[in-house]
Parts: sequence; C-alpha cells; structure tokens
Amino acid sequence: MELVKKKIFPFALSLVIALSGGILFSQLHIILPWLLGPMFAVLLAKAFLPSVFWPAALRNAGLICLGLQLGSTFTKEVLGGMIRHLPLMGFTSAAVIGFTVLAAHFLCKYANITLSSAAIGSFPGGLSQMVVLSEEIEDADEAVVTFMQTFRIIFVISAVPYLTTHFLISEHAGVAGGRGQVAAGAFTVFHGFLLFALAVLFIYAGKKIKMPIPYLLGPMLAGICLNAAELPNLALPDPVLAASQVAIGAHLGRQMKISRNQFSASLVFITVLSNAALILFCFLLAFLFHALFGYPVGEIFLGVAPGGIAEMAITAMALKLDVSFVTSFHLFRIFILFIATPLTVKLLKRKNEGAKNA
Repeated sequence: MELVKKKIFPFALSLVIALSGGILFSQLHIILPWLLGPMFAVLLAKAFLPSVFWPAALRNAGLICLGLQLGSTFTKEVLGGMIRHLPLMGFTSAAVIGFTVLAAHFLCKYANITLSSAAIGSFPGGLSQMVVLSEEIEDADEAVVTFMQTFRIIFVISAVPYLTTHFLISEHAGVAGGRGQVAAGAFTVFHGFLLFALAVLFIYAGKKIKMPIPYLLGPMLAGICLNAAELPNLALPDPVLAASQVAIGAHLGRQMKISRNQFSASLVFITVLSNAALILFCFLLAFLFHALFGYPVGEIFLGVAPGGIAEMAITAMALKLDVSFVTSFHLFRIFILFIATPLTVKLLKRKNEGAKNA
C-alpha cells in the first residue's frame, strides 16, 4: 500500500500530466511537442501537487532509444566529415566556453554571487553534473547553480528550436555532408543482439569512467560501431521516438527547481541577460560560418547552441536537419567539458584555499 501511495499513484498522475502536456503542445503546433509539453506540464504541476514522481529508469530508457537513433545516422562518410570539421568544432567550442567564462565574471560582479557559483551555473553542461560539482566547492551555492542551470535549460530548449524554425530553416543548404542514413540491409535478430550487447558494454564502460550521459552516448557508440562495420542498423519508428521524448521531457520537468523566494531580482535579470547574450552570440557565429564557408546556418546554430545533446539532436530530427552534423559538435564540446570541468574545479578550490590562507 505504501508503494502505491508513494510511487505508483504519483507516477500514474505524472504520466497523465506529461501526456496531456504533449497532446496540448501538439495541438498548438509548438515545435518539439513531446519534449517541451511534458517538461512544462510536469514543471507546472510541481507547484500545485505535493508529490510528482518520474522514475529515472524511464528517462534512461528514453535516452537509450535516442542514442540508438543517433548512432544509426553516423555512417562512414559522416565520420570522415567529422574529421574535416574538427577545426571548426574546436573553434566554436572554445568560443562558446570562452563567452560563458566572460558571462560568469559579469554575473559575479553584478548579481552579487561568488565566481564559483557563476562559473558552474553558466557552464553548458548537464544540470545534475553541474549541481554535483557545486557541492564539491565550498563557496559555490548549490541553490544558485540549480536555478541558473534550470533557467538556461528552459531558455535554450524554448528559444533555440523557435529561432531555428522561424529564422534559419530557409537558409538551410546541404554542404555539411551526409544525412547519415541507416545502413542498407535487413536488420535481423543477430544484429539486434549485437547492438544490445554493445550498448550494454558501452553503458557499463561509460559509467566506470564517469562519462557524461552514458545512457545516451553508450547506445550511440554501439550504433556507430554497426555502421562502421557496414552492418544493418536499427531505425526506430516515430511513436517510439515520441515516447522517448516524453520520458526525457517529463524527467527534465521533474528535475528542475525554481523558487522565486530564494533569488534576488538582480540575479534573475542578469541570468536572463547572459543567456540571451549567449544565444545571440551562437546565432552570430552560425551566420559568420555560413557566410565564410557556406555551412548550413541552421545546423551550425544547433551545433554550437548551449543546449544538451539530447535536446538539440531531437530538434534536428524534428526539423529534418543533419542530425549527425549537429550531434558531432555537441559530442566534441562534451569531450572538452569532460576535460575542462575537473580542471576548473581544481582551480576554484585552489583559489578558495589561497584566499583562506591569505
């Protein structure tokens, strides 16, 4: 009875709310209805309901489905194109991270928060990873970091698809190389078993080395391996992809925490301003590389935007853009952040220790 009261009933209610949000957004023809609808519906429900529950296992299942779909788009030709685009990926990643660091100094100065809180709150990483990092640094405020990261996710997931659809999609021109089609041939039980085994192996290895979002990247690597070996890959039907978006969106809404009583008006205003400036910066970067090198501006914008790999990949799929091109940019930035974030933590800890000893 206790299980029904604490988990089963709250989950059933959350599922109805999430699906209702998806249906509403779909009827209103809002971009990414099955991701944004559940996210906003569950986030809103948290303000009125005492208990909203969404199992992490469902979110992980959604990420696995999305990872398998993304992996199927990485053909040999696409992988070759990634190597050619490495200088562009490196420059754009450095530019976005550099702009984020500048924004953190601005936040620290005008919002009256510590540099540690501003830096970790501004980094374009995952919400949970950044909150965990804030717990490791003494002068980082976990509540401030959670608010800043939550707002960034809401702002980016809402604004970037809208901007891409209404301002950039007409500029789309295919020079980025390769749409990343699923390898030809019949997908058999053997291929399914091989894909499953590889996905489990990569998820396990990813968790061991503390790789970000292993439930997404592990299956994606498994799909890439099948394509690299020129074996038939898995193409998931649209209803499965929609269900995976509901699972991810509802979890995002459940995870977000916003309390208007905890934060000053200056912090809210500066956070809005810095996120808008970052998106505008990415917008201008996309136009610059489109003008200089002819890259499709919509795909470049999604590739450099400070959103999560899952959300930006879903946007690319919904708009029928080059998913592998967009994903490769975010993979590169994840790799850079995977290296840069621990170094940043060490530098901030050293700075705090030096200030104490001074």
